[in-house]
Amino acid sequence: MTKGHQVNADEIWFHRLGEWLQASLGREITSVNGAAPATGSDYFSFCFPLHIPSNADLIIVELAVNDEGIPEHVENMENLLRGLLDLDNKPAVILAEVIAFSNGGMGGGGGRMHL
Repeated sequence: MTKGHQVNADEIWFHRLGEWLQASLGREITSVNGAAPATGSDYFSFCFPLHIPSNADLIIVELAVNDEGIPEHVENMENLLRGLLDLDNKPAVILAEVIAFSNGGMGGGGGRMHL
């Protein structure tokens, strides 16, 4: 979802949000999409510094589709959020959930556990 499966780069929700923020704030912003396809909180809880700048002011985390609704991912998400909030720049962190449909039902399920 966040990386943009089968859509043009300018159609990815992350890109659209960046455009909206820039227009709303009336100033230039730098957007970095640190998403990795089919990757969940188990990876990002350890490797987020490889994907986002350490001086970020705002970080949006969306891992609901790739995290199963199991206790292990709740712990992974907590570790990720604690790591992000502990960055020297003290960024604002937003936890988002994109809904995906799979085989007639909802995919993922981690988002409900993360909230």
